[in-house]
Amino acid sequence: FAKEPAILVKLHYRFGSVLSGWGKHARGDFHMNKSAEIAEGLYGRESPDYVNARVAQCEIERLGGDLPAAIAHCNEGLALSKRIGNVPLQRKAQLAQAKLDFENGRYRDARTLLSPIVEKQERQEAKLDDDTLANANWFYALSSRKLADYRNAETGFKRLVAIRLKQKGPNHPHTDRK
Repeated sequence: FAKEPAILVKLHYRFGSVLSGWGKHARGDFHMNKSAEIAEGLYGRESPDYVNARVAQCEIERLGGDLPAAIAHCNEGLALSKRIGNVPLQRKAQLAQAKLDFENGRYRDARTLLSPIVEKQERQEAKLDDDTLANANWFYALSSRKLADYRNAETGFKRLVAIRLKQKGPNHPHTDRK
């Protein structure tokens, strides 16, 4: 694939995602960084491929415990996604940042970033996928609970369950209550 850099961007992205999902965060980070580097060379820093890789890198680094790198990549992803005006990518960057904020005890900041993602009108306009919405509602509910805002926590948890029921049905481990 050396002569097909656009394919390499996608392959490295996929490898990074899979490896991180398996708990191999350092290896996942390496591949995600390669995806970003190749995308930057091909399309520039304001391309969706570059921004998407940096946002994913923030997630991987957060999960792997490299918080300074995660903070840098979240900040970059948020700034660039706003600059290019890609709303779904901006929401993905906000979700990554909110997860980082939550894990660092900044619950109000996390919930503020998540509020537009979980609102019904926003979901329709940004055309967000169900996994993104489920993640956003999970962290929205957790942040609300930490802030002792139990009404909003319950709303977030109920939206999460509704999304998972729609996605997976009533007999999946996420939704089965037996």
